[in-house]
Amino acid sequence: MLYEIDDEVLINYAKAITKPQLLSDEQIYELIKRVLDKEKELINKIKSYEKVLIYGAGRVGRWLCDYIVKRGYNGDIMFMSSFIEPNYTACGKKVRSILSCVKYKDDALVLIANKNSADQMEENAHKHLFKNVEKIPYEELMLFGADLKEDSYITIY
Repeated sequence: MLYEIDDEVLINYAKAITKPQLLSDEQIYELIKRVLDKEKELINKIKSYEKVLIYGAGRVGRWLCDYIVKRGYNGDIMFMSSFIEPNYTACGKKVRSILSCVKYKDDALVLIANKNSADQMEENAHKHLFKNVEKIPYEELMLFGADLKEDSYITIY
């Protein structure tokens, strides 16, 4: 079913509204294909490292940990935070400060998993001289592992 947005209603509406861009079926297919190809590349990259540091121990980071385990990663997964002395866990693992993880800067893969502060976190990781940093855009991450998600993870807008 295809719905049209009535431009006349938008013009007459008192609030400032912009017409959202609607994608064709072909554009949606290409977008999803591109993200799934990126997902496959990322999983192969993750599996090539013995240690993965997930930078961000919130809901997104915990989901990412669960996701890479379900995708068959058998290496060491650690959580890292910008807090100097984090006193909490994620997925049953102690969250460590970025300062205490600097010793892994040459060998570990840092995965940045955050909805709002990913750019700052990427900058901070580079400031601490981490060599292997992957920032995963939240919008793409939400398409990753669709075949693994429970209904409670899937949000329809």
